[in-house]
Amino acid sequence: MSLFHEISNSLRTIRVPSQQHTPKKCLVAGAMLAKTEAEAVMASASKAHLNDVETEQYIAAVAQTLSSPDIDDVIKKSAKEAQNNAEKVIVAFAATNIRMMALGIKKATVMREIVQAYASILLDSISLANNIAQYGDKFDTEVIPRYANERIPIDQRKARIAEYITQLEPLSNGMLDRLDKLNTAYIELLAETHDFAPAQDSSVQAAETESEHEDLIARIGPDMNIKKLLISLAFTLLHDLAAFLTIGGLIGVGRDHALNASLAISSAVAQSSHRQSEGFAYASSGSGSNNDATDARQIEDWLQEGAGDAEQPEYMKISLEKGIKNYWTMSKYLRGYAQGIRNMYPERYL
Repeated sequence: MSLFHEISNSLRTIRVPSQQHTPKKCLVAGAMLAKTEAEAVMASASKAHLNDVETEQYIAAVAQTLSSPDIDDVIKKSAKEAQNNAEKVIVAFAATNIRMMALGIKKATVMREIVQAYASILLDSISLANNIAQYGDKFDTEVIPRYANERIPIDQRKARIAEYITQLEPLSNGMLDRLDKLNTAYIELLAETHDFAPAQDSSVQAAETESEHEDLIARIGPDMNIKKLLISLAFTLLHDLAAFLTIGGLIGVGRDHALNASLAISSAVAQSSHRQSEGFAYASSGSGSNNDATDARQIEDWLQEGAGDAEQPEYMKISLEKGIKNYWTMSKYLRGYAQGIRNMYPERYL
C-alpha cells in the first residue's frame, strides 16, 4: 500500500474533535508524500462541493481555525511572505530598469517615480496596519462583549463602533487608488519595453510559466461567498494563510471528499515550498508581481467590518462564547506585516 493510501485511510478514520486532527498535522502529512505521490494526489483531487449543513460546518471551522493556537506559526510565515513579496516587487522594478537600459529605452525618470510611489505606499501601509491592529485588539476585548446584547439598538452599536474606524479612514481611503494608478503606470511601461524587445528573456518566461500553474485551492476548494468580511479578508491575504484556513474548514466538515481535498491542498503547499527552494523564478518584470505588492489595498475593506458586525449580535454571541478572536489574530498578522515592511527600510527608495 502506498504512503498516500495509508495517509488517506488514516484521515478517513478521523471524525471527532477528541482525536485532535488539525491543519498543522494535515500539512505534515502532505509533506510526507513523495513528489510523485503528491502530484498524483493533487491531480486526482476533485472539487469539494458542500451541502448547506456542510457549508455551515466549514465556515464555523474556518473561524475556529483563524483563532487556533496552531495559526501563530502561519501568521508569522505569512507576515514574512508579505515582506518577501514587497521585496520581490522592488527586484522586479530593478529588472525592468536594467532591461530598458539594455534596449536603449530612456525611461529612468518614469521608473524612479514608480519606485518612489511604491515606497511611499509601503511606508503608509506600516502606519495603517499598526493602527488597525490596535483597533482589532479593542474590538475583540471591548466591542464584541458589549454589543452581543441585542437590546442595544443597531444605530447605537454602529455609532460606537464607528468611533474605532473614523480616525483610520482618511489614511486608508486613498490607498487603493494609489496602488491602482501605480499598477497601471507599471503595466504601460512594461508594454513599451516588450514592444522594443525581440523576445522575452528566460527569467520572464519562467515566471510566467509559474504564474500559469493552476492554484489548487481555487480548483478544489469549496466555492462560497463567506459573508463575514474578516474571514474573507484572511483568505485574500496570502497563500499560506488561505491554505491553512481552507484545510481547517475542510477538516471541520469531516467527510471523505473534504478530508481528501485537505490532503491534496497540504501536498500542494509542500510542493510549492519545494519549488521556491529550488530557485524557480518568483519575481520578474511581469505585471502580476505588483498585484501581490502589499496588503494595504485589502485593509481598507476591513475598516467596514465593524459596522457589519453591529448588525449581527448573534454572531457576536457565538464569537464571545467560543472564544473566536478573529480580530486579535488578524492584528497579530498586521503587526508582523508592518514590522516586516519596516525592516525593508522602504524610505531608502524615496
